[in-house]
Amino acid sequence: MVLLSHSLTLAPAEAIIGRFLLGILTDLWKWHEDESLFIQDNRTRTGGKTILHPGLQIRWTSKTTIAPEDVLKWLGFKQILRKWHRKLAKVSSLCFRQASKHNSF
Repeated sequence: MVLLSHSLTLAPAEAIIGRFLLGILTDLWKWHEDESLFIQDNRTRTGGKTILHPGLQIRWTSKTTIAPEDVLKWLGFKQILRKWHRKLAKVSSLCFRQASKHNSF
């Protein structure tokens, strides 16, 4: 691994995107580490009924009630999170290489 000796300067929009990604990836990592937290954060109990949140559906439905088999399970979530991390690392590496070619930092 090569360490950069230059300081990294970000435009305001890049800093905002960085903070956004940090927040999202922090939450996703917490879910990756704790199955009970993953389950707790992706459903709500109202009036004795469990309501599943629509964000992690495998099969999209416009029905107001989401079937449990249509929601991504914890192990599936962990697998897709690894895929997202690989893709994000690849894109980040490409951006840094392009920036160094143009002497941006």
